[in-house]
Amino acid sequence: MNVLSIGGSDPSSGAGIQSDIKTFENHGAYGFTVITSITSQNTKNISEILPIPIKTVKSQLKSILDDFQIDAIKIGMVYDSNTIKAIHTIVKKVKCPIVVDPIIKSTTGTILLKKSAMNDFKKMIIPLSTIITPNKKEAKILSGKKSTLHAAKKIQEMGAKNVIITGSDETKNVINDFVLEENRNYNLKGKKINITNHGSGCNYSASITASLAMKKTIHDSALFAKEYVFQSIKNSKSLGKGINITFKEQSDICLLYTSPSPRD
Repeated sequence: MNVLSIGGSDPSSGAGIQSDIKTFENHGAYGFTVITSITSQNTKNISEILPIPIKTVKSQLKSILDDFQIDAIKIGMVYDSNTIKAIHTIVKKVKCPIVVDPIIKSTTGTILLKKSAMNDFKKMIIPLSTIITPNKKEAKILSGKKSTLHAAKKIQEMGAKNVIITGSDETKNVINDFVLEENRNYNLKGKKINITNHGSGCNYSASITASLAMKKTIHDSALFAKEYVFQSIKNSKSLGKGINITFKEQSDICLLYTSPSPRD
């Protein structure tokens, strides 16, 4: 399986392109990358964002798509309108599942999608998505709706075929994800781990992307991704002076895939 991640570079490898590559490998997929921005960040903060020139973004995309069969694409951090337009122009022609992870703000509070680019994101990126995976806050920002169901339906009206709102409902020990497919909706229930971490959102969307490349259903992809993220947060490590970085042993992935009933 060949899976492409389009997004930002994180030198701490907790999120972004570097995290996606690790997740793809854990799922037995070969990961290709197109970098949209270079960030200077660690477990404490993001100190600089440098968008890649649009000509180079397009060149990266063309170099991959002209040579390789891509089975699924993940779109992460896009940052500004010029980047969004460049991606849309090329990716709209690709015939494979596309997962959009709306990277709006980092866990440490830095804006990763300019406000001036929000309308273009809604018009050009959301309609590309086979699945879009906002968390509860991101879903509210994108839709303007407080209700989970109404937010998901609004995002679907923008062109997303399927919407998964992660952390749609949570208590001290339980966290649910809300899934709106084209003809049904349901909740996926899981245990909550109270650890502030760096990378779980990227892990989730990258896991779903790899599963879709393997022709798994949306339900099974979401269920597996939820378990994968649970394990990555459970095994997260305090490698720096700030928040934990999610971590998953590659050898454990086979156990997840062969498990008859992942945690739900």
